[in-house]
Amino acid sequence: MVARGRVKNGVVVMDEGIRLPEGREVTVIVPANEAQQNARCEVSEERRQALLGLIGAWKIENPPTDQEVEEIIHQERMRKYG
Repeated sequence: MVARGRVKNGVVVMDEGIRLPEGREVTVIVPANEAQQNARCEVSEERRQALLGLIGAWKIENPPTDQEVEEIIHQERMRKYG
């Protein structure tokens, strides 16, 4: 469930109509501001090369899972560093 609200006097106040049970544990995710959203993410050359090798993989019928991508990166590290 995604529920929206605003901070008022240091307390999250849920938008109208949203009711959560008393004592319910919640996680608040604060959206990044525009500067953070536009910031470039630093990627190692090794990871960049591995990802470049995967470009276009999503166009195939069965693209690799995140775990398979990590395994490909691991294999490339082993090939490079032994």
